[in-house]
Amino acid sequence: MLKGLAFGPITQVMSYSRYVVNGRRFCTRASEKTTQDSGVYLEAETSVNGTEEIKKVLYYGVIQEILVMDYYAFRVPIFKCDWANTSNGIKAKQVFYSRESETSDW
Repeated sequence: MLKGLAFGPITQVMSYSRYVVNGRRFCTRASEKTTQDSGVYLEAETSVNGTEEIKKVLYYGVIQEILVMDYYAFRVPIFKCDWANTSNGIKAKQVFYSRESETSDW
């Protein structure tokens, strides 16, 4: 794997509207019709004001683009997302987006 990283990826990057990672299907917001697989959640850790104290930061988003870097022996998917602003007090572990109707944008 390290050798593949050292040589770098194939110069052509593939773009997908749907992609399966570890048995879970993800799709871009634009490709959703009957499924709701574009919502993502990320929990990260960061230092507090440059100190050794670590806090968890939560990110919620919607996948806009799926790019796949091919390193010959393995592939790395990259999700370009629109992220929600969580500084307004959002506290949730599960993300589920639902349309009100077929003509609704939300």
